[in-house]
Amino acid sequence: MSSPEPKVPVKKDKGSDLKASDTPLRTEDSLQVNGDVRAEVLFPLTQLSSTKSPGSIDADSPTLKVAQPTLDALHMGEVPKSEGTFDHDFGFGGFDTLDEVEKDPVAEEKSAATRELDDTARMVNLLTVGIGLKTPGDGLEKLKVIVAAVLQEISQLRSSLAKATKAVEAEGVFTAARELKTSRAKPLLVELARLPDAYPRSWLEFSDQFHAKFKSRLCPFRGGSEKTPDILKPNSGFRGGEGQLFLSEKNPKQALKRWFTTQLPQMNRSVTLLLDARKCIDGNKDLQSFLEIVDVFEHENDWILRGFDPDSIPLQKAIQDQMVITCKEKALSALVGKEDPISTELRRKLEGNSANLHWSPTLKKILVIDMM
Repeated sequence: MSSPEPKVPVKKDKGSDLKASDTPLRTEDSLQVNGDVRAEVLFPLTQLSSTKSPGSIDADSPTLKVAQPTLDALHMGEVPKSEGTFDHDFGFGGFDTLDEVEKDPVAEEKSAATRELDDTARMVNLLTVGIGLKTPGDGLEKLKVIVAAVLQEISQLRSSLAKATKAVEAEGVFTAARELKTSRAKPLLVELARLPDAYPRSWLEFSDQFHAKFKSRLCPFRGGSEKTPDILKPNSGFRGGEGQLFLSEKNPKQALKRWFTTQLPQMNRSVTLLLDARKCIDGNKDLQSFLEIVDVFEHENDWILRGFDPDSIPLQKAIQDQMVITCKEKALSALVGKEDPISTELRRKLEGNSANLHWSPTLKKILVIDMM
């Protein structure tokens, strides 16, 4: 008489679409899983074989392929971690024995509630950033008040969750957090979308507290008003690690560079290095003939007005040209013996054909566009 097929009990996390099945799972069968849903697999001793590896994950799809752990290891009362522990981003927990690991119900409820609160907080963050792009008005002000109230409720629920000692208390926070997300935060996103935009959505990467001042400089720089089509849009292909360039047909040899919010803490240092590099080049007569640097004309909260060479190309793309090679060699020769920090950094950039260096066919020099 053959032994019964092993079954796989599956536990369902809150919010998961994975359903437990009574269908026996054979050695070569696969259990499709969703997100970070956990699955514990039990193997009766009668179905064991020492010829299979215990478990593996298909790297091309979220599939747990179940195989049988070794009989010898199970007789010893444990499964070696090298054979019995699933280690993969899909969230499967390992197992050390045949017994299913008991889970703390309070911890599980708290984890579920925390995920709901985190989801709601992310929505509030989107709302906060999106508000900065909208045209001021009564509707926007009302929205700000409601968003602030939702943020306060999130804080209160987190406090309640931290104090919860029973599963039912944590579950109550979970229910309240889900209600806050579905009934309050999501409708606010819809309401926000209905309000008129004052700035392009590409400006989400910039600090909204400086939008108005930058717009007042950008419009005249480009020779138009805020009603001019696309006057506020950044130029494609001129985005760097620090920020974005805004070019102008009216002023083709200048550019407004605006720093991303995440890079603002480094902005002052970046500008200072450009200014110091200008002094270094101006103070080295031999270097002046081969190296140029963009000038900084204005420096404000999150932007500068600097020089721009519309004909320049990245040094990496021009380095095969003999004129460029010669210019680079002479620039490096002019830096020999110079051990100050700026000269050292210029030498490092030249030797590595840095992306911060361009070749200017007009000037017949190597152009430094950034020092960070």
